[in-house]
Amino acid sequence: MSGTWVGLLSSLGRHVLTWSPSRNTILENFKIISNKLNFQTQSLNKIRPSSPPWLWSPKINTQLTEFCKHNTDNRIIRNLFAEIISQEYPDYAQVYTDASKNKNGVGFSVITDQNNHLFKLPPSSSIFTAETHAIYQALLIITSSNSTNSHIIISDSLSALNAISNPYPKNELIQHIQKLIYEIYTPTCFMWVPSHIGISGNEKADTSAYEATLSPLSIQINTSSSFETFSIIHQKIIDEWQHFWENLPLSNKLRNVKLFVKKLTYPPGTKRREEVTITRAKIGHSRLTHVYLIKKEPAPICDTCNEALTIEHIVIICPKFTEARKILQNPVSLHQAFKDENTAAISIFFNSIKSNHPL
Repeated sequence: MSGTWVGLLSSLGRHVLTWSPSRNTILENFKIISNKLNFQTQSLNKIRPSSPPWLWSPKINTQLTEFCKHNTDNRIIRNLFAEIISQEYPDYAQVYTDASKNKNGVGFSVITDQNNHLFKLPPSSSIFTAETHAIYQALLIITSSNSTNSHIIISDSLSALNAISNPYPKNELIQHIQKLIYEIYTPTCFMWVPSHIGISGNEKADTSAYEATLSPLSIQINTSSSFETFSIIHQKIIDEWQHFWENLPLSNKLRNVKLFVKKLTYPPGTKRREEVTITRAKIGHSRLTHVYLIKKEPAPICDTCNEALTIEHIVIICPKFTEARKILQNPVSLHQAFKDENTAAISIFFNSIKSNHPL
């Protein structure tokens, strides 16, 4: 099994789940974890290129990228599209694909002359995966139809078409698409069109893709690339971790400051010393408040209030720093004081109070 999966399983073990350290194989442990996370997606197998990379050159028409739909009259683009089709692909059967990701889920459609094909993907799938799946299914439909006609697959996903043109794809779904293109026995090419400009086939595909997220008749697909699989599981780990974090008592210092498990970030250009100050303030442990543990001295006391000197006391309570708190917008809680919008101000605040000991 690849290093990706080893790292993935290791991440799962560290952050969310534990499993018996018995003689289970990595695959068996992965299945156990997948069941616990209610994870249904399966990864496609990697395959070797069907042709040498230097000979890979699929026929993809991107002429319409020269016209920005926001600056060009849509009628002009529609007329150009009709002209390209009539002059370059007059005898090609047109197949339209599109995808949709919304609150109802993720779906895509494949529109041919005879049928409207609807498909659904797991709700965690990306729109790129849905668009590439749509092209993949279009190729499968063309292959299974036993038609002798030439076909042009028309998509509004430039990223998917660019991925197909890449001779060195790492995405397994793109690899499978390239294999079908190479093996298909009838001339098949591709064309990009901008979305929502009134091209009838694209508009129908767009509407059908949305319907696919709602229709019980949509065909469910649970295969994806390893990268997508990793991303889905990573998000599930983050969701589990967030749920665990939210159930911690607010007496936990960091929980009281940090509501979400996302990584701490710093404004561009922040110096190392400032990063240290910001981090120590947020976790509530600093030289100013905790160096006594190392020196084996009594805990520090505020010389104004005669109370224990803590980050919360300095930032929220002590009247000595009332004026300086304006830098932090006069917070009433540590979470309010250390919110993301105040990150740059934290270091400025502690510099302004001119403490005898650096944070």
